[in-house]
Amino acid sequence: MTDAPGLTAPGPRAWPVLGHAWRLKQDILGAFQSARRDHGDVARLLLGPLPMHLVSSPALAREVLQTRAAAFDRRTRSVALLMDITGESLLTANGAAWIRRRRLAGPAFHPDRIDALVPLFVQAAKAQADAWSAQVKAGEDAVDFGPAMAGLAFRIAAEAFFSSDVEGDVDAMERAMGDVLAHYWKRMSSLSDWPQRLPNASRTRYRDGLARIRGMVDRIVAARAGKRGMDLLERLLAEGGPDGLTSSEQRNEVLTLLMAGHETTANALAWCFELLARHPEAADGVRVEAQRVLGGRLPTAADLPSLPFTRAVFQEALRLYPTIWVLERRAIEAETLGGFHIPKGTSVLVSPFVLHRHPEHWDDPERFDPARFLGDEEHAAYLPFGMGPHTCLGMHFALAEAVAVLAVLLPRFRFAPVEPVPPRPIAGLTLRLPAGTRLRLEALEGP
Repeated sequence: MTDAPGLTAPGPRAWPVLGHAWRLKQDILGAFQSARRDHGDVARLLLGPLPMHLVSSPALAREVLQTRAAAFDRRTRSVALLMDITGESLLTANGAAWIRRRRLAGPAFHPDRIDALVPLFVQAAKAQADAWSAQVKAGEDAVDFGPAMAGLAFRIAAEAFFSSDVEGDVDAMERAMGDVLAHYWKRMSSLSDWPQRLPNASRTRYRDGLARIRGMVDRIVAARAGKRGMDLLERLLAEGGPDGLTSSEQRNEVLTLLMAGHETTANALAWCFELLARHPEAADGVRVEAQRVLGGRLPTAADLPSLPFTRAVFQEALRLYPTIWVLERRAIEAETLGGFHIPKGTSVLVSPFVLHRHPEHWDDPERFDPARFLGDEEHAAYLPFGMGPHTCLGMHFALAEAVAVLAVLLPRFRFAPVEPVPPRPIAGLTLRLPAGTRLRLEALEGP
């Protein structure tokens, strides 16, 4: 706890009762950006009567997420609503419950384990390329990229985590996930949650979608019971023993991995291809690098470190469109950040979207420039996977998957936007492409 009371943080003029709720609901990304620009690196926002403090400097973000993480926990409104979907899991747990889960799951995400999965990433990407080639030959050259990348990432996650073939579930899972996450964000962005609990169309779609997802999870758990697989499954599905998870805990973790393991990477890849379609010189750079390193063959795990430009393209896409665009913490006691008073129980928000566009830390921050990530310099204002003890466990998985997918698909196709104006991101639990964002495909020769 910090004893110094500090000053009340500045913020935009608020409406009586509503606070900044209307502005946040209409354009939360724009509201965050303007709050940082007009009021500095600690800005006070009000969701009705609820104060929130947006922290927009790398040093203060590090305090909240890392050096003083014990003072800011995850018992927040966003996590409470997320627990309705996943229950207590790696994504929502605190304290000893989180430490236990992290210790069980951690070994399966060691870089050596991820290397063993690269052939799976490559074959899934090749299957996607083959399907697109057939589609182009049939005269259909435009692809809705959000669902396309969601399907690809879902197949990879299910096979990598659970050795499960989910081909027949891909479309149903994407629809269900869309319904569940839309209702989650509707609740998050409302002044009060109780109207969202009343019978309505959104609530019905949420309930039915969650039932479909949980039914899929039950099938996966039942199919995996008693079988040996990668370490993650052996640990999460272990029966008995001091480290074993109960059956309900197992299902929570499987649901979390399905959701987090495909939703985040799918959105990042979709944004990456959208950017490459509008920056063909960067796409050509990936092709040149792939030809130099691979010579027309498919990549292996040993090749990925030799594809630095391809990795930089994905990192730059994550800078502009971080899938996890905001991180919420709660001040356990009264604290001071940047000289400003943070009352006990107040939400503290760290937005990678805002930090990644902060003009004091990035040159021409709105410009797509993969060269930012080609040197050895560490970017203090870059945290697409979070920071501190809750850094995303799947970071190495996502980077390896993305580099492998790009190295397979870019030599096979050129991509061009269908719409002339770049799409505006849709902020919810994750940062999604607008529905119906299409890219046009031109088939090339490739492996």
